[in-house]
Amino acid sequence: MQKWVSEFPGNGYDAFFDHLRTGYPQISDVPQSSISYIPGTFSYSINGTTGGNFPQRLLFPSNVRSRNNNAPSLVAITVPVWWAE
Repeated sequence: MQKWVSEFPGNGYDAFFDHLRTGYPQISDVPQSSISYIPGTFSYSINGTTGGNFPQRLLFPSNVRSRNNNAPSLVAITVPVWWAE
């Protein structure tokens, strides 16, 4: 947990992948506004657009996919990467 916190804000990518790899910090089942929320856990955004699921991958921009034949095809951001399935 301390490693994850120390990566903010300069190493956002490392923090993102460390969370996927380790599962820390834990994801809360309740919103931060709930009395049963435990501080320090992830909470899904009220205005989130992924249906309560956290992102599982980084997306390649369309200009990268169009210029690089080796770039992965477009996959939903909530689908885990191959090593996390």
